[in-house]
Amino acid sequence: SAFHMTRAHAAFRRVGVEVHPVACDFQWLRLPEAGHPWQVFPDEESLRNLTLWWHERLGWVAYRLLGRA
Repeated sequence: SAFHMTRAHAAFRRVGVEVHPVACDFQWLRLPEAGHPWQVFPDEESLRNLTLWWHERLGWVAYRLLGRA
């Protein structure tokens, strides 16, 4: 998934494995187009994408703190 590509790439690089990352499964492609009306409450898909994003951001911080990246 493109969401965890940065963290996965850093983990492989840390142990000496050369990788050429290619992002796939772009979750943001399912987001509404620019002209979509603003909503007060997010829908289920938006909450899911936010959860994935936060998971990866916090995972990146944890990897850095633990020396894995």
